[in-house]
Amino acid sequence: MDDVIVLGAGVMGSAAAYHLARAGQRVRVLEQYAVDHTLGSSVDASRIFRYAYDHPAYVALARAAYPLWQALQDETGAHLMQYTGALDFGRADMESLLAFRQTLTETGVAHDWLTPAEVAQRFPQFHLDDDMMGLYHAEAGYLAAATCVITLAQQAQQHGAVIQTGARVIDIQLGADSVTVRIESESFSAARLVLTAGSWTPQLLGALDLNLPLVPTRQQVLYFETQDLRQFEPERFPVYITHGDFWYYGLPSVDGSGLKTAVHNKLGAVNPDTMKRTVDAEHVEQVRAFVRRYLPLADGPLRSSRTCLYTMTPDEHFIVDRHPTAPQIVIGAGFSGHGFKFGILIGQILADLALTGSTPHDISLFQVTRFGA
Repeated sequence: MDDVIVLGAGVMGSAAAYHLARAGQRVRVLEQYAVDHTLGSSVDASRIFRYAYDHPAYVALARAAYPLWQALQDETGAHLMQYTGALDFGRADMESLLAFRQTLTETGVAHDWLTPAEVAQRFPQFHLDDDMMGLYHAEAGYLAAATCVITLAQQAQQHGAVIQTGARVIDIQLGADSVTVRIESESFSAARLVLTAGSWTPQLLGALDLNLPLVPTRQQVLYFETQDLRQFEPERFPVYITHGDFWYYGLPSVDGSGLKTAVHNKLGAVNPDTMKRTVDAEHVEQVRAFVRRYLPLADGPLRSSRTCLYTMTPDEHFIVDRHPTAPQIVIGAGFSGHGFKFGILIGQILADLALTGSTPHDISLFQVTRFGA
């Protein structure tokens, strides 16, 4: 019998396994595909990390998470973090942009409030409208997403965790103080279960009589060749987020990938097993129109594209909590397209909840009970 079973080896599951194994637990990770597979959410070469948020709780989590990423990078020699700075921009009166600015001010994060001319002087790749403003903070950049997941999984294994791939869950049975998980070929039991199955979480929770408003959504990510790729390399180009009717975001070219840009899509539930895995032509044209207007040097050929998944909650806050009637189950879900940066910390929090039932970090935003569960 294991001490803890972790379902899913994305960033959250791999991080939870890493922390649990370091704590001396007998850990088994069940992953239905492979570590670093391309069908879920923890995929691709880069994910934004930043302090700019509209709620101070996320700034506190970021301050706790980034030293953990740095320590893992130092421990392993893997290149996990790249600082580029972050630029948020939108109309000067945009409520979300002003909220981000206020949070940075209240939490003491150094930042600059820039006019379009000042943005263009600092980052000539951007051409903002006259009624816009830019919010820049330097302590931001991107995480090497795939490398982060692989490194966490490898370190979990080095500390004794067993990672079993090709292990699709068929059934979960609760004991009085244990959990039994059945896959196609065998069953495993443990005292605790950490459920970090990404967009497959709703169906697993449904089998446990817990129905939460978790909506898997299809995301389309594009890479543009650009007219001058050097201008979009990490040394010259910040990660960015726009505030408006559509939230576009982008990251620098990594190893010649081209400008990465996409729309933060909150619409349309999909089945993660059957969703369309190619991008839509009309989406490409929508994003190209944005690029042409605000990043004209990036208006080049489409170099590559991919799809991935977000699992959204109605308020876009996470679910990090114990099952309300089965406390031996801990849930990490609903990361709504902005959770990766916290992955190494969320893993620690999930480990805390599994082992002691509590955590020193403020996770009051993330309770299951806010949905009436």
